[in-house]
Amino acid sequence: MADIQEIKDSVDAEFSTRLLGGNPVLPQSNFDIMAGFIAFLQFGNEKFIESVRDGVTPVGSTGSNLESWGSTYGVGRLAASAASGTITLSGTNGSILPAGTVLTRCDSFQYVTNSDATIVGGNASVSVTASTAGSSGNFPAGGVLNVGSVTAGINNVALSQGISGGSEIECDDNYRVRILSAIRTPCRTGTAEDYDFWVRQYPGVTRVCVLEQPEGPGTVSVFFMMDDTYPDGVPMPADVTAVSDSLFGAGGLAPLGIVGTAQAPTLLPVDVTLSFTEVVSAQDAQAIQDAISAAFLDFFDCGQSLVCPADIAVAVRTVTSACFTINSPASNQVVPSGSVPILGSLTFV
Repeated sequence: MADIQEIKDSVDAEFSTRLLGGNPVLPQSNFDIMAGFIAFLQFGNEKFIESVRDGVTPVGSTGSNLESWGSTYGVGRLAASAASGTITLSGTNGSILPAGTVLTRCDSFQYVTNSDATIVGGNASVSVTASTAGSSGNFPAGGVLNVGSVTAGINNVALSQGISGGSEIECDDNYRVRILSAIRTPCRTGTAEDYDFWVRQYPGVTRVCVLEQPEGPGTVSVFFMMDDTYPDGVPMPADVTAVSDSLFGAGGLAPLGIVGTAQAPTLLPVDVTLSFTEVVSAQDAQAIQDAISAAFLDFFDCGQSLVCPADIAVAVRTVTSACFTINSPASNQVVPSGSVPILGSLTFV
């Protein structure tokens, strides 16, 4: 869509041709003012038409328009969630770290203890919650935290036992998938599509794969990824437990009698070696790496699947038209059930 200045230039040209005998529109003249006013009105009309067009269906809707569609079908946008987990403290037996104590990472990100912690046998464990919602609050086991306030008998260093579950506010693309699923399948009976919909209710889930009857009738396995939450996209154990409980725990969403598991996929690195007839620039090398990594996102299948050299070639060709040969992998790579291929090493020779 043209911006206001482009529309005004077009109106100026029309005034010059039709009303001014080819003479230009002078700045701050009546014609200049009218052209600006017309351009402003036209731009506003086009923006309105664009917003109406994009909101006609959820497929093209974004932002508040998409939220209106979600509200109609009872599907709200998932809010950002704060990470939580457990930390370990050390100190003198009987010493108490009070609830509400602030702990700080080396990058100044803060966590707050949820309850009092009493040192027994030289240490204590206590649950904490990130002070700010979002994926930045996720912290792996073994991470060091500093106790914000001096407490008698408590050492000022704590260790994370794994803090997870922090996610950003749901993006339009993931939100749209859930809305369309609610529209297309209003009645939930336990199909693969139903499990996909249920798992996506957990904040941060971006990809879902459902393996039906892995152990025979009445069984199901669900694998899921959280690409926007963790660097490698693999859910942490607390995420897997939460999803499993929501599906198969007491009062879970799965139909009665179903025996199921929720699992984090296993990453399978695939090393790629490319031989080019000309030198590959650093910029193209990075673009090729990104293109291959993006192509691997499509290989998420609960059953056994294949990574084909032809798919890698297609990805590389989106970046460069130079001649090249794929030295590795030389043949289709089998991806076992429950695994997700990722780009391992990328070598140019």
